[in-house]
Amino acid sequence: MRRIVCFLRCETGGTTVEFVAIMFSFVIVTFMILEIALALFWWQTAQKAAQVGARWAIISDWIVTAPAATFNTPSSGTPLFGAPCDISQGASDPCYNSGFTTSSCTGSACANQKPFSDVYCRMKAVLPNLQPSNVTVTYTYAGVGFVGGPLEPAVTVEVSNVPFPSGFADVLGSFFGSALSTIPPMAATLIAEDLSTQNLGTSGTLNTGGSTC
Repeated sequence: MRRIVCFLRCETGGTTVEFVAIMFSFVIVTFMILEIALALFWWQTAQKAAQVGARWAIISDWIVTAPAATFNTPSSGTPLFGAPCDISQGASDPCYNSGFTTSSCTGSACANQKPFSDVYCRMKAVLPNLQPSNVTVTYTYAGVGFVGGPLEPAVTVEVSNVPFPSGFADVLGSFFGSALSTIPPMAATLIAEDLSTQNLGTSGTLNTGGSTC
């Protein structure tokens, strides 16, 4: 009886028991912190890839089919040459051309694959698991410049549906009730600087990057 009482009072190994009891929760919390850090890293990496793509796209050939008029020439009327564009006036904008408002393409659907490939390869150098189908390029009339000047659209490069490189994100997402199997869409927009080689299309010589990466 005395031995039983001593055994019940003995605290030897109590620390080990306590550690085993909390170890599972500790491991889960550790993995969650690590995965959140990795998720934030890949989110920022995808954003940087979009920024790199936009910066290259604004000095490359048109990736979509170039509009018939690549200068700020309105479809009707004869405003004074040099009149500044004013997008706030809508159809009354001196530079307004109904032939071009917004044009967009994704991956292999883009009309000019040479400049698209150049942009994509530079983005892939930043985000290694990026695929052409994850990249969308959009040109939108921005009302920049003057009548007779070059058309300078806003160029948006978006990265979407890129899977997380790590495999724990979907488990973490299920825990929080929100899917984390893919990186949230990231986009960057800049005003075109020089689309002067737009008529060269897929045979353009401005872009020196390889067609594959």
